[in-house]
Amino acid sequence: MELAVEPTRFGFKTDDYEGPDATFSGPVTFANDGDPAVAFEVAGWFGDGGPFDTGIPFIFGVNRGAALDSAVRRWLAPHAVGKMLNVTVPAADKGAPLTVQFRWPDDDAVFRRVVSMCLNK
Repeated sequence: MELAVEPTRFGFKTDDYEGPDATFSGPVTFANDGDPAVAFEVAGWFGDGGPFDTGIPFIFGVNRGAALDSAVRRWLAPHAVGKMLNVTVPAADKGAPLTVQFRWPDDDAVFRRVVSMCLNK
């Protein structure tokens, strides 16, 4: 799972998260309305913004595993539709964290179809 953002817009420093010699890995916390928050260690790198982004975003990546599968299954549950997902990335330098908020779509059919293929059976 990846979170791609342009943290420099928010004054968030990513140096300590970047590359194989990174000195910081979070944890990044995901809190979905009504569900317990989950935290994951991350790796970071600059990547391609793809067709919808401009510039070169910084990507926080979470490795696949049982804890991620469990969280994603909760995010796919009918009660998650239309709710908020808050993502908090701590600053390595004791500065303010980077907080990102997503609203799950009311119609999550496409999300469900794509993400369901990535889950362990």
